[in-house]
Amino acid sequence: MRRCPIPQRQWPGRRPPRRPYLAGHAAHDGLVIPGAVGQGPRKLAFGTPRAKAIELVTSNLGPAIKTGVYPECGDGKPLGYADFRGGLQLSFSNAKFVGWTLDAKGDVRNRTANGVGIGTTVATLQKLVPDVFIDPGEQENDGLGSGFQSAPWPSGWLDGARSTSKIVSLFAGRTCIVG
Repeated sequence: MRRCPIPQRQWPGRRPPRRPYLAGHAAHDGLVIPGAVGQGPRKLAFGTPRAKAIELVTSNLGPAIKTGVYPECGDGKPLGYADFRGGLQLSFSNAKFVGWTLDAKGDVRNRTANGVGIGTTVATLQKLVPDVFIDPGEQENDGLGSGFQSAPWPSGWLDGARSTSKIVSLFAGRTCIVG
């Protein structure tokens, strides 16, 4: 069978619009970013230098929309960050990539390799990750609310602990929770 190339739409004088979607997948030890045309995906592992991490994500989501530093985060040390379209935040310590967060603004197509993502229900999460721990949380006592965790998959926050509750955020590595 002969394949005919599909013509690419031309964008005179500018780049085609980027989708705020990783098109790769989220992992417990970094991110998997799709490569350029004809190249395989690239692993963005924790420990990658900050500039390289930002370059890889920028190639897929466009430039960071905000960067900064949380002066004190949990362990009393500053934690740098870069926010990207689609709800993705990268975290940096000592100029190295150390964590990521994907929040509810994230595209529902952003998933882990096993299919878990924003909007996944607790019932589906329990099918996809049988050993997952669901923490009902204690919001009334200044707790952080419902969440889940299971090694080696990323952790996340839920909008409740019922089987119909949904994932509202995913994270892995060192991140900062600010209110």
